[in-house]
Amino acid sequence: MNIYTCQSVTEKYNSVYTPITTIEKNKTYQIGSFKVLPFEAKHDVECYSFLIEHPECGKIVFITDSYYCKYTFKDVKHWIIEANYSKKIIEEKIEKHGINHFLKDRILKSHLSLENCIETLKANDLSKTQNVILIHLSDSNSNEKEFKQEIEQQVQRFCQVANNGMNINLDIF
Repeated sequence: MNIYTCQSVTEKYNSVYTPITTIEKNKTYQIGSFKVLPFEAKHDVECYSFLIEHPECGKIVFITDSYYCKYTFKDVKHWIIEANYSKKIIEEKIEKHGINHFLKDRILKSHLSLENCIETLKANDLSKTQNVILIHLSDSNSNEKEFKQEIEQQVQRFCQVANNGMNINLDIF
């Protein structure tokens, strides 16, 4: 299995994982039957999100480890997108129990909230979207059932929450 990533990750892990191929943002790559366009993720370290195209499953947007997406996309069939936490849950924790401010700041500056996930989806034309797959939910700052319901209600699209070991056949939708 080959790993495709940004320069800083290649430099850090090249001796651990091989082979690693360094890719650049905003440059399209043909990887087998996939066309992959990495784009900047807003995170506390360099990383990418991806626009992926495949003849059988169409366009897929993959966004994780990003607190915001400045891009919009057309004709996306599937969204694989982070909804790490809810601002409401974070605020409740602060009020009731206090929360480590370093951790709170890191979460807010490196991960996509449910609210920003919804804003990202709504900023796009979802007329061809058949599936929203939520990923990277926090164990302690999210609620899988509520997040799924909120996405389906707000963006009017089928939503699934990815779990460890889950297989999703994207060409059947």
